[in-house]
Amino acid sequence: MRPAVRTTRSVSLLAALALVAAACGGSAAADPDLEDKVNEARELAYQAALSAEQAKDVADEALAAVGEAEAGQGAQEEGASGHGTGEEPTDGHGAGEEEAAHGATEHSEEAAPHWTYEGETGPEHWASISEEFEACEAGMNQSPIDLVSRTIEVGLDDLQLDWKPSDLTIVDNGHTIQANIPAGNTSVIDGVVYDLVQFHFHKPSEHEVKGEAFPMELHFVHRNAAGGLAVIGVLLTVGEANPAYDILWAAQPEAATAEGEGNAVAGFDLAALLPPDLHAWRYPGSLTTPPCSEGVSWNVLATPAAVSQTQIDGFRYDHNARPVQAIGDRLVLADKS
Repeated sequence: MRPAVRTTRSVSLLAALALVAAACGGSAAADPDLEDKVNEARELAYQAALSAEQAKDVADEALAAVGEAEAGQGAQEEGASGHGTGEEPTDGHGAGEEEAAHGATEHSEEAAPHWTYEGETGPEHWASISEEFEACEAGMNQSPIDLVSRTIEVGLDDLQLDWKPSDLTIVDNGHTIQANIPAGNTSVIDGVVYDLVQFHFHKPSEHEVKGEAFPMELHFVHRNAAGGLAVIGVLLTVGEANPAYDILWAAQPEAATAEGEGNAVAGFDLAALLPPDLHAWRYPGSLTTPPCSEGVSWNVLATPAAVSQTQIDGFRYDHNARPVQAIGDRLVLADKS
């Protein structure tokens, strides 16, 4: 009897589909319907950038079918041998992505091992700090990336943002300045409705364009009803001052804040942080901080937003950016319209 299939929420979509395909071998050969599901999962893996939710559903169906097939096989073996529990071991891991989804942040902070952006706890060592961070090294779809290294132009659906002036709670989570947002702001990304839950900053930018980083990068983090994550990234360049940043910087905590604490900003205009053009680069990636969970829909705006050098200097963190990661066989979709 083959080993049980074990997956966690921190495993990427493509990795999960690969596990399904590898795990189903013997059972699929005996069950044409299961073999069809496995083949469909394999095919959808190559279309993951455009069909992530559908592929996940097919993978879940295939895994369920495998479990049913093995349960039947286990019952037959137990009946033949007169012993055995009939139970498959389960895996209770996968808290990383769950924390990111339910905590609505790109940074999983609750009881997480200590990590930083330099030295022995810096990005090159994240995977060795904790088993929860294995994806930071082993993941095949990591972020950030150079956005124009493997790009194709397609007709992407426009980002549809329904954002309202909102009351913010500004916190320092020990890695960045973050603004937590109450419910009520939504974005439609690739046809899926997401709730905007927080935004935060990196200095310098994490994503690069033709090998060049920008002075800063802003990440709007979203979560959908199924727990899936999407990020709208805004590259920041030196230009005219943006008064919205004066409001945010004035509310920066002087030190890391405890859970539930932070500085209040009332009626903040979220749209004031965006450039006028919302055309984007889109690709499947990961959280850019531990646990580096994959399955994140990245949408980085092609037009940078301007801030002044004084405002860049006013950000409390001097360096909180993960280096670019290998793009592998992924493609970056660029809106040709």
